[in-house]
Amino acid sequence: MIRWVRCLPMWIVLAMFLVTIPFHCLAEENPDLQALVDELRVLTEKSRDQRAADRWLQQALEDLVSKYDWPWRTELLFEDFSDGNFTEDPAWGVISGRFWVDASLGLRSRVQPQRRAQDEESRTERSRNSRRDLGSAFVEKLLNQAFEREESDGGRSRSREDTSQKGPARIRLAAQITNAFFLQMEFSVHNEPGVEGHFEVALFQEQAGEYGYLLAIYTGEAGMMDLYRLRRGQRELVSSARLDEGLGNGERHELVWRQATNGQVEVLSDGKAIMDLRDRAFRDGYRWLELVNQGGELGVRQVKIMGTPQE
Repeated sequence: MIRWVRCLPMWIVLAMFLVTIPFHCLAEENPDLQALVDELRVLTEKSRDQRAADRWLQQALEDLVSKYDWPWRTELLFEDFSDGNFTEDPAWGVISGRFWVDASLGLRSRVQPQRRAQDEESRTERSRNSRRDLGSAFVEKLLNQAFEREESDGGRSRSREDTSQKGPARIRLAAQITNAFFLQMEFSVHNEPGVEGHFEVALFQEQAGEYGYLLAIYTGEAGMMDLYRLRRGQRELVSSARLDEGLGNGERHELVWRQATNGQVEVLSDGKAIMDLRDRAFRDGYRWLELVNQGGELGVRQVKIMGTPQE
């Protein structure tokens, strides 16, 4: 133990060397850098266990490892819908609404959105209104009542396809996702000007969808992202951020959502950092990936998930 403690100053020098490396030079693209980070991580863990460094130095080492580490080295899922079929290899299951595969845009869904972007809504209101089993039961009840009123008034009967566009379109995939994950999604939203779109990406720990995380993306002219923690089916707002530009312009965008082994969470949109925080509410992995279109025309061209090596 004394030997590796004596080596600590040397590793501090190596840590300072890491600081001089540009951040875009990630360990993902440099095996030698990753090997150095791996060794630095081992030393940092030993230092923490043996309390061999001051608190500020220990935190600095851990932050440095987190900054340059690339723990996501195992591909857990890759789906680009190039086979034109989402029901096989892998098999997605439609929970509600309608989905189909478009040759150029990928997985498609269309849900009637709000015609005008609403006034700014507070975090408290969004969090409160999003509860009750993720809000789906309440929305479906209102929609059913609206359809019944239209039919009783002598309105023209609607086809099953038409009614499917009135409620959230929800699709789910069973997957073995490690606690530390790297999720990359290419998508496009095709809405008319002034129309606010809203879709969600969720990772659940169990089939009921009561525990996990959910990222909500609002694609109006003033876009927003909300990250929720799910406990007992209720949403707890973890972080919220505005987007400089809306995402509903019909162009293809890239969403990156990643969580490191130390709970560091980052969300990027088209390579720009949107969220950067730390949350360690869950230690286990995730078993379900769910995509929900709450409103608008959504196309998902590709979904890729990387994870840590599973023991």
